[in-house]
Amino acid sequence: MKRLLLVLFSFVFVSSAQAESNSFGRLMAAGQSTECTYVNPDGSGSGTVHLAGGKMRMDMQVNENGATYPMHMIHDSQRMYSWGGPMGEGQGIIMPANMGGANPMGNSQQTNMDEEMDFTCSPWAGDPSQFEPPSDVTFQDMSQLMAGMGLPTS
Repeated sequence: MKRLLLVLFSFVFVSSAQAESNSFGRLMAAGQSTECTYVNPDGSGSGTVHLAGGKMRMDMQVNENGATYPMHMIHDSQRMYSWGGPMGEGQGIIMPANMGGANPMGNSQQTNMDEEMDFTCSPWAGDPSQFEPPSDVTFQDMSQLMAGMGLPTS
């Protein structure tokens, strides 16, 4: 009986995914522990987003100029860590979360936090390790680089 209840509970929990039109910014602001999948409306990529406690992690496949590559981002109220993409899996950047429309990857892929798109979301138990930058990636601080060149950082 316990096993049947566990299987039934797992089925209800897993099958509770809901399709919705939303934006990354609103999903993050909702503060719920959620896992969402999405496909960019222009076909430039797709990915999975994990959200919990005002933090977001995106793991995506980006399609650009005939190439497909993995790209990752962790975003919280203070910083945004981005790695992968054209820089390779071992290189990344850190920038203040408030840099707005800055394009950290130096390519045409840019995450618009307010863009409406279709997500399929379900509750997520949460895993704090998902919001820790990987230790095997060398991150450069974008605000220090920009300040060193005399450019504004916000």
